[in-house]
Amino acid sequence: MAFVCEIIPSEDIEYVRSLGIKDWSGHDLERFFEGISEWSIDRNRQAFLVRLGGGYDDMPYFAAFWYEGCEIRIETPVRLFEDNEGRKIRKITGISIPKELYSQKEEICNLIIEAYLAMSKYYNSSTITEIHCEPKIKER
Repeated sequence: MAFVCEIIPSEDIEYVRSLGIKDWSGHDLERFFEGISEWSIDRNRQAFLVRLGGGYDDMPYFAAFWYEGCEIRIETPVRLFEDNEGRKIRKITGISIPKELYSQKEEICNLIIEAYLAMSKYYNSSTITEIHCEPKIKER
């Protein structure tokens, strides 16, 4: 099964909150609401991506990718980049990977790209044609 973007089912809201993931400002994920909040999830791989906010002034957007029981933090710039052909590209500029998953960093980058592409399809985002993973990968 591949990543799909969907509204987080009500039975999973408390599960996501219980993981201890903090939003962009370091607060608990109380902003997740039943029937409104969404994620990009691959249930077979037990991996998901949730957006955490940000994007104020020069601040990047933040997201969390949950994989193998660990949180991976992601940063993307607010503005989209444009290639020579005028296609809009979302760049991932920062990924913070826990030590226990660091050896899997290439696989994780590919999974994150899959999750973001599923999310852009959910929003019918025809402006985003590619996602580049060119991050400064940090081991935590």
